[in-house]
Amino acid sequence: METTILVDIDGVLATRNLPRLLSIYDDVLNLAIPKEQLACVRSLEAFHALPQAQAHRIKMGEVRYQNQFTALRFHPHYVAACHMIHGSLQGVRYLVKRCNALSYCTARVINFNEQWNAALARSTWIWLKNNDFPNEGQIFFCDGPQAKLTRIVAMIRERAQSVLLIDDSLEMLLSAFDALPNENQRVLSEHLTLAAFGYEECDQESTLQVIPFPNWAEVHNLAVNRPKEINHGEGQRWQPR
Repeated sequence: METTILVDIDGVLATRNLPRLLSIYDDVLNLAIPKEQLACVRSLEAFHALPQAQAHRIKMGEVRYQNQFTALRFHPHYVAACHMIHGSLQGVRYLVKRCNALSYCTARVINFNEQWNAALARSTWIWLKNNDFPNEGQIFFCDGPQAKLTRIVAMIRERAQSVLLIDDSLEMLLSAFDALPNENQRVLSEHLTLAAFGYEECDQESTLQVIPFPNWAEVHNLAVNRPKEINHGEGQRWQPR
């Protein structure tokens, strides 16, 4: 069976741009933090400890406060400014030379605002394109780990291919796997390999095949062969407009 490669984005290809993220927080939430003060903040913990952030927390309440900050991690302007993880571009290019059926699979979804969600999708594509990642238009957007695994089950059935998923959310994916119907678990156990990015070893008990993938310097250790024929399927990808 041929192999399709799916690569997560956040934590695998893209990493935090703290100054830009703090600027987004300040601008969107109207915190009015002086630029000089904001420039001295070196962590999210330090940002949340600022008097302006504390006042906003009290005003909004803890739940709404946390929801705001979680959602703003997916602000289109921030997504377009994320830093690239060292070695990720070279690693993806290496994989594409061996398997052209490579796509990106991300949980970047905003359910409560269709316009924001569309802008997020476009910013994701722009980031991949501007950083010269191959197959930049081949992006799957999934609303969380369980939706990601369910999409992979459908892909396996449609394409009759095995899947290699490179993802850093090992614990969440294993929990989502356990919540799937038995038949979907069987399909994934037989045809999905999860390369756990950022992990030196994987000792979790699961019927899902999991291999450690500490960093992109180890990409040569991933067993990937070029497929004889590539079938990208129908209606699965985001296309830039």
